[in-house]
Amino acid sequence: MNETMTFPQDYRKPVAPYSKMWKGIVGEKLASEILKQHGIDNQLMPHRHPFDIFTSGRERIDVKSVWRKTGGGYSVYLDKQGKEIDAYIIVGLADSEPVFFVLPATCVPDVCGISIRWPKRGKWTWTHNRFDLLQPAASGESEKA
Repeated sequence: MNETMTFPQDYRKPVAPYSKMWKGIVGEKLASEILKQHGIDNQLMPHRHPFDIFTSGRERIDVKSVWRKTGGGYSVYLDKQGKEIDAYIIVGLADSEPVFFVLPATCVPDVCGISIRWPKRGKWTWTHNRFDLLQPAASGESEKA
């Protein structure tokens, strides 16, 4: 990963490379870029916002970055209590290339831990690269949150 990444202006202090915050920001930027590659316009939200990405289809996405595998999969804790989340994007960064999993928030309980086995098949492997689960923007809609 590029240690000299620039971050949004709303980060008031320098972010140390490979810190927890740095890893989260890397995952958010990668998710935003892959969404754009799939034709989904989006904007990254400010630090400490209840969700990380807002799409032109008006979906609120929480991004989770996972940098190592546990038991042959990417394990992550999801908590949407009190948050308006439409989907999660889990960015797996332990393989040679980033892998992306798109989970509609309706598929998971409010609070849960999940493990996505990769590249082996498991309960959540169907979510790999499922950007089609996200809503396309209606013509003329803005990106305002």
